[in-house]
Amino acid sequence: MKRIQWLDFGKGFTIFLVLVGHVFKGMQTSGAFEAYHNSFQFIIQCFYIFHIPVFFALSGYLFKPVKDLQAYPKYVLKKSLNLLIPYLLFCVTYFFFQKLGGGSVREGTSLADLLAIYKRPIAVSWYLYVLWGVSLYVGLLSVFIKDQKKLLTVTAVTSILSYPLHSSIFLLQGTLLWSGIYCLGHFLSQVSLEKLATHLTQKVLVISALIALYLFWWIQFDFKNGVSYLTPGPEGLVFVLSVFLAFLLYPRLPHNGFFNYFADKGKSSLIIYIFHSPVLSAIRIMLLRLGVQSMLLHVLIGIAGGWLISLFIAYLFNKVKFLNFFVAPTKYIRF
Repeated sequence: MKRIQWLDFGKGFTIFLVLVGHVFKGMQTSGAFEAYHNSFQFIIQCFYIFHIPVFFALSGYLFKPVKDLQAYPKYVLKKSLNLLIPYLLFCVTYFFFQKLGGGSVREGTSLADLLAIYKRPIAVSWYLYVLWGVSLYVGLLSVFIKDQKKLLTVTAVTSILSYPLHSSIFLLQGTLLWSGIYCLGHFLSQVSLEKLATHLTQKVLVISALIALYLFWWIQFDFKNGVSYLTPGPEGLVFVLSVFLAFLLYPRLPHNGFFNYFADKGKSSLIIYIFHSPVLSAIRIMLLRLGVQSMLLHVLIGIAGGWLISLFIAYLFNKVKFLNFFVAPTKYIRF
């Protein structure tokens, strides 16, 4: 299957935004920069209402409906291998990085937490866990619902129903909530990009204005609460706006050095996602132990160091077959 360049760019640039957002989130939760708490809160909100919704939609863009019930078990097996093995890899890696951090870790992960990942994910691994649930749920629906509009409608309804449900079962709540955004990405894969981009400037301005209005409302009435990825309020509508903004802009960007750089990195977005969080934690702990208190240095070193180290890890995982198995197992397992 030929790679879609703008989709690779979307993955690469969006994972970079995830990393930047987590730099600020880690600094905020560290307790070492209380003077910047409100600034961090605003910056984090801007990143968080955008990057993960866009990632779910980009994943949905590549979704292929399951032909029939006979094909579904093989589909489940493939999705489980491709998502649960990286999920396990992240959880184990994060656990050991936290143990190395010792008392410097603000909210440690216990062995009990690691053993309970079948029902409660650790840190940012929740995305892989929920994406697995969404993939299985939407895949099953696609056996019976072949029309993309109907599939989007059903998942949008179940997403809305997740708001009052507030299920204590993490996977159920996450699957219901994010299936709509995932199927929005799948629906947009059937829409002509040229048609979508008609009156591009006006559309981008309107969507940007609506997002700005939401942020203004949030600052005035809900500033203490950050975005929730399981029980969102008005953010749910903003997630949809963010997806449309990304799908309007990403395919229209000129294929210059900036575009090509992130398009190349998008091929390793899963590996970067798995390792960037423990890498950022290690950098932050090291800087604090060295007595570095400058907010600007933490931001610059966190972003640059976290990105470059994550890229180096991605390089190793792409080059060494033994390591590559853990992030792309179905390349080596024949069905």
